[in-house]
Amino acid sequence: MTMLSPYRTGAIPNIGSRDCPQPSGDHQNKTRSHYATIEPSVSSDIEKLSPAWQKLVSSGIYAEPFFQPYWFEAYSKSFANTSKYVLLSVYERQDLVGILPVVFKNTVFGVIPMRTLRSMSGIHSCRFDFIVDTTHQEEIARSAWGTLSDNPSWDAIEILNVPEDGAFHKLMKYAKQEGHPTATWSTLHSPYLNLPQNSTDPFEYCPIKYKNYRKRLKGYRKKLEKLGCLRFVQTNQFSESVFSDFLRLESSGWKGKSGGAIACNPLTVEFYRNALVSAGKAGHVRITSMEIDDRTIAMDLGLLTDNRFYCSPKVAYDEEFSRYSPGHVLNQHVITQLVDDGIQRYDFLGPRAHHKYIWTDSVRKHHNCYIFRPTVRGKACHTFITKFAGQLRRLKYKLFGDPQYPKNKR
Repeated sequence: MTMLSPYRTGAIPNIGSRDCPQPSGDHQNKTRSHYATIEPSVSSDIEKLSPAWQKLVSSGIYAEPFFQPYWFEAYSKSFANTSKYVLLSVYERQDLVGILPVVFKNTVFGVIPMRTLRSMSGIHSCRFDFIVDTTHQEEIARSAWGTLSDNPSWDAIEILNVPEDGAFHKLMKYAKQEGHPTATWSTLHSPYLNLPQNSTDPFEYCPIKYKNYRKRLKGYRKKLEKLGCLRFVQTNQFSESVFSDFLRLESSGWKGKSGGAIACNPLTVEFYRNALVSAGKAGHVRITSMEIDDRTIAMDLGLLTDNRFYCSPKVAYDEEFSRYSPGHVLNQHVITQLVDDGIQRYDFLGPRAHHKYIWTDSVRKHHNCYIFRPTVRGKACHTFITKFAGQLRRLKYKLFGDPQYPKNKR
């Protein structure tokens, strides 16, 4: 179930028109040699910036697939291919030290029309942030905010699924100091599992209360072995045949029937294909298949960067074998293999869903973040977010359930 959004997306603005003025120039930070620019961009601009962008995300908290330039390039070629998008870039002398890819949209906030800068991200982006050099976050955020504040083209800024320790929160701090209304909207509580190093038990940090269930998975695996030759196949590069197998497997079950499978949307297929092709070239792809004889019954579509594994966030299985919990059996194998390879963390991504409880109770919280102009319209929208939108969301969860904390746990 998707999160309730306070926005309804309207027409795409025409950058440079009277309704959406051309973004302004740069803002110089006097305390350091930082300066920021905000400019209309096209997909090729991401490719041009790729070497500097990759250097920026090569280590630290941003060494994740979702902050890599190839992830945004894939997004721009599929979901945002008809949008006008913009890159806010921060430099220290000649070095790129911060980047924020956003999209211009005309939106209606309740009944109030707003010109919005929205993060170049969506449900398949998993998380988003203002990507910065972590050694100078404060200076970079101050310079970026100065340029955003001077830019006349927006009434609201909406950034989706920012981690609670994300750098965009620092940018919001400077906006608030200058009198701009700000708000946060709690979204994903993404589970993760820190993996033990030099341990004989790969599941040492998993919740004790589900230990017996994890033991039962060994029994399910033995039953699967009786059905034929059970084997696990790992692929570390993009393969069109493997990708096609995953699309077929995922769409064969309830996800296909509900319209939630990748194959149900050609743009989603295009996005994942483009992202995985580039991720494969970067050495980030790690797909694991569980097969009986020559039949694939479960697949884990994952990415591996900076010694961390991301279930991206897709696992598919053949529902004919559901009584054997093939998804969990595959997960058990993948975690064991990751520990053997010395990987430090398994990031489950997505919401804190009930099938992830048996593996971990640790979560990384995310928020949608908002900045509004200190105008009558901006203040009205801020009031809607902080007072009324929360009530609407609670009503929705009361009627349909909270995807983060479903009532029926194992």
